[in-house]
Amino acid sequence: MQSRRSASALTEKNVEDHPHKTSPGAVKRTITLFGVNLSALPTPLALAIAITLSFSSQILYSTLQEQVFKVEKFPYYWLHTLLQCLFYTTLAMVGTQTGPGFRKRSREELLLFVSIGFCLIGNRALGNLSFYYIDYTTKTLFQSSKILPVMFLGVLLLKKRYTSIQYLISSLLILGLFLFSSADAHSSESFRIEGVFLMGIVLFSDAGKSILQERAMKTNCQTTVSFFGNIIASGLAIPFVVAYGQLVPGIAHLWEHPRLVGLIVLLFISGYIGQISMLTVIRLSDAFTGTMVSSARKLATVILSFLLFGKPCATRHLIGGGVFFSGVALNIYLKRSKHKKTTAAVNS
Repeated sequence: MQSRRSASALTEKNVEDHPHKTSPGAVKRTITLFGVNLSALPTPLALAIAITLSFSSQILYSTLQEQVFKVEKFPYYWLHTLLQCLFYTTLAMVGTQTGPGFRKRSREELLLFVSIGFCLIGNRALGNLSFYYIDYTTKTLFQSSKILPVMFLGVLLLKKRYTSIQYLISSLLILGLFLFSSADAHSSESFRIEGVFLMGIVLFSDAGKSILQERAMKTNCQTTVSFFGNIIASGLAIPFVVAYGQLVPGIAHLWEHPRLVGLIVLLFISGYIGQISMLTVIRLSDAFTGTMVSSARKLATVILSFLLFGKPCATRHLIGGGVFFSGVALNIYLKRSKHKKTTAAVNS
């Protein structure tokens, strides 16, 4: 009996580690998205639903974010961050209550969730602050450069070695960012170098968040990861809201501008749908597919930002954007090659 239990547990673990590959008699992992059981659908259809929902909601989120901070000029970025974390916590709690979200947690899991909370704060608060110093399109390009902090930390802390193609990708990303940022510096009155340093911190936080969330989802569903990460981030944001004196004047500002309240609520809803949908994409496939979807979405938001908000497009914008997304495309190609090799090794 004991050996049967051990074999069953091993089977479930293998299914968790390799969700695409189910052996006869294996327990299939249940994956739901806003109450819809995607596990009951063919994997390509389930993945298409999650990708479509993630792509469309994140584009709406990006457009609304630029509207709130650049057009409406909402100045209370710490209050915005706190409200966003509380909103996501509430929505995630609804989904978590129907599942195993409130089981007893190990010390290692709690530390993992705390780390995610710190990364969320760095990503959201400083990302919102950067709107006052750089243009949204430049901010989006920075967010597409996760490979840069990953390689930097790999060389600095782990003494890792990278291939010449990986260094070429990094060079293309850096050159593209430089050309695009310099074009913004000449065409945008609000551009300041402080925004570049802020986005550097955001970039490291975003890369850490992605790695930690993927690790947490090995033993937790996406709503559970979102719940614990956001409730911890909410607690971390409160002292900053109080210290910067943004609570009372921020609420008064929202009370006087009801249209802004509607935009922010819609912003939060679209952001949460996009976040949960992207985590679902990763659970249905892997981080590689999530990277491709994220890169395509960011390219679309850059184009839409110029079209919707009437920004001047200089030659250096086009050259810098072309060089940057060439690096992104090369990075996707490199990941695809590694993904094919890994898949072939697993299936053999």
